Amino acid sequence: MFHSPAAQDNRRKGGRGRKTSARAEKLLPARLRPVIEELETAFYDACGDTLTSKTAKFIAPLARAIVTVYQAGVQEEALRDMQAQIAELQRQQGMPAGPTRWKPA
Repeated sequence: MFHSPAAQDNRRKGGRGRKTSARAEKLLPARLRPVIEELETAFYDACGDTLTSKTAKFIAPLARAIVTVYQAGVQEEALRDMQAQIAELQRQQGMPAGPTRWKPA
């Protein structure tokens, strides 16, 4: 195990992609990345060198927007994964693909 080619390859890679920011970026769908980049640019530009109460009032909504976009990305990815799992189960059980129609009781 320790000497396997896969283990050696992982050791060669080191800690790349292990930072929190790298992991967070992987969670974000590609179409949301430009939104995050714009929000982060505005956030860092607004912070400047000193943090005053006026600046804090301005950056708080930006920070909240950044969090909201990340949460939307995570939820979107989770939904896609669940839909893929459902489709695979339907395929395995020979059910037609598409939304499940529940019969009323």
